[in-house]
Amino acid sequence: MILSFWLLFWYFCSTGCAITITAENSEVWDEFTKYSQLKSWPYLSRARAAAIRTQRDVTANVSVAYSVTPGVDLTPVVFESLGYNADSLNDFRTLLNVGVQTFILDLYYHENSKAWLLCPPERLESIIGGGYTSDYDFTECDVATFNLTSLISTLNNFLSNTNNNLNTNVMFLLLKLHSFSTAPNVTMPASLVNTNVTSLSAQFDTIDKIVSPLTVPSFNLPTMNDLLFRLGLRVFPIILENNLYDNTSYNLLDDQFTFFISLKSGKTDQWDSYNILDMDVYHIEEFENATTIPLRTQHLAFAYDTSTRPFSLKSYRKSISLGYGPIISHALDNLSDISWFLELSCWSWSPYQPTSTDIDELQIPQIVSNISDYILNAPFTGHIFQHSDMFDNSSLNFIDSGTNNDTDDNNNENNDDNNEDDEYLNRCAALSKIGWIATTCDRKLPVVCQNLRNVSDFMLLDVEMDYMRAVSACKAMDGRYDIGVPRNVYDQITAMDLIPEDKEFVWINLNSLASENCWVVGLNTNCPYQLVTSTHVFVKMITPSTTMAVALAVALIILQSQRVPVHKNRRAWKRRIDEFSKNDIDGVPA
Repeated sequence: MILSFWLLFWYFCSTGCAITITAENSEVWDEFTKYSQLKSWPYLSRARAAAIRTQRDVTANVSVAYSVTPGVDLTPVVFESLGYNADSLNDFRTLLNVGVQTFILDLYYHENSKAWLLCPPERLESIIGGGYTSDYDFTECDVATFNLTSLISTLNNFLSNTNNNLNTNVMFLLLKLHSFSTAPNVTMPASLVNTNVTSLSAQFDTIDKIVSPLTVPSFNLPTMNDLLFRLGLRVFPIILENNLYDNTSYNLLDDQFTFFISLKSGKTDQWDSYNILDMDVYHIEEFENATTIPLRTQHLAFAYDTSTRPFSLKSYRKSISLGYGPIISHALDNLSDISWFLELSCWSWSPYQPTSTDIDELQIPQIVSNISDYILNAPFTGHIFQHSDMFDNSSLNFIDSGTNNDTDDNNNENNDDNNEDDEYLNRCAALSKIGWIATTCDRKLPVVCQNLRNVSDFMLLDVEMDYMRAVSACKAMDGRYDIGVPRNVYDQITAMDLIPEDKEFVWINLNSLASENCWVVGLNTNCPYQLVTSTHVFVKMITPSTTMAVALAVALIILQSQRVPVHKNRRAWKRRIDEFSKNDIDGVPA
């Protein structure tokens, strides 16, 4: 809905007008932002749920190595900011709810107690810095409620609630392993260190849907469909950094059947090849201002920021568009501020797409580029649009798209097409320079065609036509082409390069004609999540045939009620026939 706001904002203010926020139009602002991620917090917004699901489905036959997932470093974003305590686990669950799929987790091995902790030694030292007494009440870093077991339990609860066709998706746990020892003269209370977690594999093997090197070797990562639906797996545990002491008492090789290990982590000499992942991991500074941008290679790729060089919305979006999963590693003023970034976290869809409004954004020339320029170049403050110019709300037309349904206890398969009013205008997808846009199917646009024999080969048919004609136009090209759709970030860049300078949009092979917010590839493809098609579209489809059938039925009834004249006067006709034939002689003449 925010995209619709910027549509009208640009339309009314492109000539320099400045309409300030007033009490009168604040209701309009609330209406436009009703279904944004920020307004849906702490749950996944309806639009983002559809975007994430569509991107997953489109990449069904693409290797997991091409995954681009939004991430968070738990230490600076959650634990350091909000505390090393049980309440922070609730914040971890919230991040899972809103669609964060990658997490960096620091784990600390206490050489004295031979146990794994979530609390760093610096925090433990600060807790006992004033001296330890046996009756001291520790709420911070209390291993009874804040430990690796409770964190994994939180994760498993989320995995269980999202273990369905609508919500299942790939996840990555990137581990940084550390060692520390307590000096002999320091007494460390058992409530801070005795976690009884002495084996990493014993803990991580309890994660539901965990991916192990034995089932999925690092050198042969499966397709998204094979991983999620054939193997039924979801979570990759990867050792990103191995900072254990060289003489540590912990034998990490005992966990080799559970964990992948990054080639860049060091200390991989004794690991087998099926464990070792060649990953691209960049700080944003390495490519943010580079003259030549490193396009990701064909394996997992991530970009991270720091507190001194945090992501801007622009650099966050750039990492996504290049195929690097962005990992926020700086503290936020409020955890909900991550919503602004998450709205930009799909490589496929444009920001705030697909829309669920009955306003077609493409009606205004250059609207997407204007919106994109403003959003991506605005400084992030946590309330980026709070003081923006507003718009005249005298002639707005809204549609109620239903309330958010992606909650903890309501992630079911019937939550996307349950609106009584199904007037969803934007049911076909066009490609712009910033991603896919939902628009009306009767719009006249050029079309991207894809070579059926070489799916990485795209070409532009620069003849403007509606979506229905575009589907058949590509097929008419010597039988080797079909209307195309980008299925990974490489395809997306290739297809974007085909958009002419004087055009903003081209058709791609994606629509939600069968069911609202259920985007599928192909004109005649049914939504795999609902048995009943969209009410509005279904009515439109059957109206002509229904009208003809009713007309024929009415005509038949009228004809049945009207008797043929000879039948209607049969008595009079019988008298006349009798009079005419009374003089006739019966029999055969001699």
